[in-house]
Amino acid sequence: MTSEPSAIEAASTGQLLRRDRKLAGLTAQELAHEVNSRYPDDAISATVVFNIEAERKTAITIPELAHFAEVPAISPIQLLCDCDQPYLPARSGAFQGRTARQVIEAVSYTHLRAHETRR
Repeated sequence: MTSEPSAIEAASTGQLLRRDRKLAGLTAQELAHEVNSRYPDDAISATVVFNIEAERKTAITIPELAHFAEVPAISPIQLLCDCDQPYLPARSGAFQGRTARQVIEAVSYTHLRAHETRR
């Protein structure tokens, strides 16, 4: 079982998923059921949710991340970096070591550049 982040440590993706799931009033089983009802090919179980939250499963695909964020209607970025602690380094994936502020700026810049090249 993982501990909650300290005041000087940003939360992990698992801790952020658990926090946002609970804020939405969902159990792990309800979150998994909701993802599966929207995306039946994903076959997400409550065990997968528990393993992510306990940091036993750290390789999370972009579609999984997007689907987990969609259910409580949050941005996937909120599961990658601790937006409540914007100046602490992220602990997850490709953004590890970057602050939430840097991640948001990088994603916004990439989105803007992609939009400009489509014109």
